[in-house]
Amino acid sequence: MQTTKKRHTVKANEILSGLYQAGYNAHRNTSFSPEKRAESIVKDYTEELEEDLKALPEDEHERYGANYKSYLFAWLGAQSRCASTMITGPANFPVRQQEKAHNSERNKYNDFREWRERVFKAIEKRIEREKTPEQKSNEAWQSIQAYILDKTSCIIEIDKGINTYTSRQLIVSNLASFIKRMAKNGQAEHVKKSLELLRQINAENTKPIITEKSSIWKLEEVAEAKREQKADIQIKESQSADFVGGKIVFNYKEERIQIFHDEKPPREKIEELKSCAYRWSPFNKCWQRKLTQNAIYTTKNFLKLEYIK
Repeated sequence: MQTTKKRHTVKANEILSGLYQAGYNAHRNTSFSPEKRAESIVKDYTEELEEDLKALPEDEHERYGANYKSYLFAWLGAQSRCASTMITGPANFPVRQQEKAHNSERNKYNDFREWRERVFKAIEKRIEREKTPEQKSNEAWQSIQAYILDKTSCIIEIDKGINTYTSRQLIVSNLASFIKRMAKNGQAEHVKKSLELLRQINAENTKPIITEKSSIWKLEEVAEAKREQKADIQIKESQSADFVGGKIVFNYKEERIQIFHDEKPPREKIEELKSCAYRWSPFNKCWQRKLTQNAIYTTKNFLKLEYIK
């Protein structure tokens, strides 16, 4: 009879073995109660790691746990070299040495927290990339629907005299502008659903949220035209142009201008890229921004490429 081997999931307290001693050492020269501080560290960071592991795929637990422990213990190690005159006494206290120790401790802590933030940002981006277009559309609609329901509820309260301190005209204007932006971006399906929802809410109330005279009821046609225009652009093949030290790509499918460098550019060039709204894409290994006419104009001047049209 075959037996299935049960996969072992590493727990946070197993990963962070030795944490109490590291926490105690970190506070023995800065606290009158290093035991309590150590207990607090064990509790806080074990709980944090447990929550982190829940949010991560199981096959990443071991690597993440090892890195988490490495950064955490590096910080606590730096903290163990810090001292306080309240504990050690002021006599012959090495002020300059302790300034350096405290600076090092702060840097190690910042390294730890920034690393953790980077990991979860990368995971969020990867999860987003792996979603199907249908999933992305459904999630977007849930957010849009919640916004419309919130604004229309406020308008209904104003109409009933419950809310007497908010401008109805301003909320209606914001709501109309919200739907117009979706139409401009070619979100035809979301515009259609939004208008259907508004018509339904209008039918359920004595006073319409937005009257039939409003131009928003024609936005479905605008959105569809924009959607078709974007679809035409996205089927265009990517175009590229070389410049000294790299290559620029007009990626119509992704709606991005992408700049690839042969070598990492100097800091001043990176700052210039950032000032031109370019952002580094770890996934594509390039600097990129949304493909618009303004982006093309800015990039043309930035790279001094006269043949970009």
